[in-house]
Amino acid sequence: MSLSCTWHLWEKSFRVGKCLPAISNSLRHYRNRPTHNIGRMHGLEKPKPPPVRKKEVGTWKPEEYKAVKENHLDALNFIVSGYDIVLVEQYAKFVHQLMIKFKQNILEVYALPSSNAVVKKMLGADQRLLKAMTPEIELTMYKRIIQVKDMPSQTYPILLQTLMHYIPQSITLKVDKHNEEQHLSRYQYRVELAEEKAMLQQLYDSR
Repeated sequence: MSLSCTWHLWEKSFRVGKCLPAISNSLRHYRNRPTHNIGRMHGLEKPKPPPVRKKEVGTWKPEEYKAVKENHLDALNFIVSGYDIVLVEQYAKFVHQLMIKFKQNILEVYALPSSNAVVKKMLGADQRLLKAMTPEIELTMYKRIIQVKDMPSQTYPILLQTLMHYIPQSITLKVDKHNEEQHLSRYQYRVELAEEKAMLQQLYDSR
């Protein structure tokens, strides 16, 4: 088909209001060509956060422990302590399950390093104090912490009353707001590391 014949057919179809399919397909050559994403929308996806560096892992961020709403409480630590590790574990498990039942936002459940306590008995008043004190028994204190955030102020007294009703003997329950001191108490102090740091500081000062 010549160019003039094609033009006459196109003009005739334009006047009638119709379009010939053969001519329309032959004129749209861009369908088989790459578009290189021209005309598409970009930047609508939510950008992903950058990966967490190793130095930022384990750092304490106080803004994460604040409550979202005004009638909610900040991060609370339910500290369960006692000398019997079986009772401490069972009661800490009960506190954890109770928080799950009331659909509370549990951040962490962890254990603190145990501490030892020596109970001594005084033999007589005539002897000196240092000689009269003899070790009788050594006790170990165990602690478990259930950390809850965004607890409603109306639910807090109900939960606390339920926990105090089922607390066993020789177990202590303490509720406190999370702070930096409690965060640092999770890590055990190393005397050897402090001595090595002091030796390094002396070497730097001697230069």
